[in-house]
Amino acid sequence: MQQENKYKEAIGFYEPIVKKHYDNILSVSAIVLANLCVSYIMTSQNEEAEDLMRKIEKEEEQMGYEDPDRKIYHLCIVNLVIGTLYCAKGNFEFGITRLLNRWSRIPRSWEWILGTTLNVASWDSLRTWLNT
Repeated sequence: MQQENKYKEAIGFYEPIVKKHYDNILSVSAIVLANLCVSYIMTSQNEEAEDLMRKIEKEEEQMGYEDPDRKIYHLCIVNLVIGTLYCAKGNFEFGITRLLNRWSRIPRSWEWILGTTLNVASWDSLRTWLNT
């Protein structure tokens, strides 16, 4: 219960920031968005987390149309954090799905690091990259 209260308290800090910039959600730090999603999930407010993620995705898509050269990875970071959370909690199937969602959005320019197949060397490279 004490842990849940900490997440509720975190929502109190993060939510006003996100609501203030809701019309320009990508101006908010990706880690703030990720932490708010985690706090929602840890307090059983999954629908709020999903709504926020849909909002981020929609704005990233719009930004892609308006400025195709601009690289924005807010949703990737949110998926990475949420995937890690679920894996840490033992829900590996959902957590790995989130991590793979993150993997699918890795920039093409990084493919040389990861290789074309997931082998020991490319997994080690990915693991190192994810830990940074």
